[in-house]
Amino acid sequence: MTTLETEAKRDAPAGRVTGDALLLLHCTGGAGSHWSNVAQSLEARFRIIAPDLCGYGESRPWAGASAFRFADEVARLAPLTDNIAEPFHLVGHSYGGAVALQLARLHPECVASLTLIEPAAFHLLIGGDDADARALAEIGEIAAAIREAVGCGDYVRGMRRFVDYWGGEGAWAAIPDDKRAALIKRISKVALDFWAALNEPTRLDDFATLRIPALVLRGSHSPSPTKRICLHLARTLPNAELHTIDGAGHMLPLTHGATVVQSIIGLVERSRGRGYPSPGLPAALRPRRPWGSRAGDDDVIGTDLSAPGFGGQRWCDSIERELNNRLMGRGRRFGVS
Repeated sequence: MTTLETEAKRDAPAGRVTGDALLLLHCTGGAGSHWSNVAQSLEARFRIIAPDLCGYGESRPWAGASAFRFADEVARLAPLTDNIAEPFHLVGHSYGGAVALQLARLHPECVASLTLIEPAAFHLLIGGDDADARALAEIGEIAAAIREAVGCGDYVRGMRRFVDYWGGEGAWAAIPDDKRAALIKRISKVALDFWAALNEPTRLDDFATLRIPALVLRGSHSPSPTKRICLHLARTLPNAELHTIDGAGHMLPLTHGATVVQSIIGLVERSRGRGYPSPGLPAALRPRRPWGSRAGDDDVIGTDLSAPGFGGQRWCDSIERELNNRLMGRGRRFGVS
């Protein structure tokens, strides 16, 4: 057994997980504990598993023996996913969404439904139209800035550029000084995440036969690269729908958690074949097309008014929750024990 397998086994559920399992994969710079609010709203319905991805939270950093790929992240999850008795519901945000997409492609028999929240699958923009080329150049500038910051040691500048890009200008300034340190320490893995996302060899055609019931979520105020990726995936995946959350940005699981929760529940209900739409969904979340129809660019669902905007403080709060949970011995094991 390798070191990585031993580490992942530490986070595996005790015994064989049966029933509805929900696997939540977090964004770059985050950790499994960043799903705490979403997990608390869903734990009555699902067995929640929210691991730390490579180099985040309590997970060990990449060993550096070869170039880092999404497939390596998927392999590190195997001791968790292999311990789930039935197909599980998979949710991924940003970098976690790109990893979830690859996990579903490599192991479709294991996935009952797939929720992709602005997946950072930047490789899907390669070879696209002019709008894709502009979006790819935009995210390429962010990746280059972070790579340069890591190379010269100016981690603060690199992390500020990263946070302000995804969270909006001023997001970094809104995070107190004593909380920024937790983010700064993660910048080397942030650079690796960008490398994996820009150098992944798969293209849109590789997902054209992935018939898993899928929901693609994006924010109306999100950056162009992820909005374009969401549109392409919703048009490529045979059983996918595209929902745009009005007023949300890229960090919508933190800022619009209630809407994200209802969207996940709706997809799970539909994947079970219990009717379409689910009676429990608000009218604003009810799908507008027959299941599996081609996604459009204007399917907008209502804003979660309880959490408007991004708010750098929300990112800060999620980091603080992670640190507190670790100190209290809870780590990121939402429903995993």
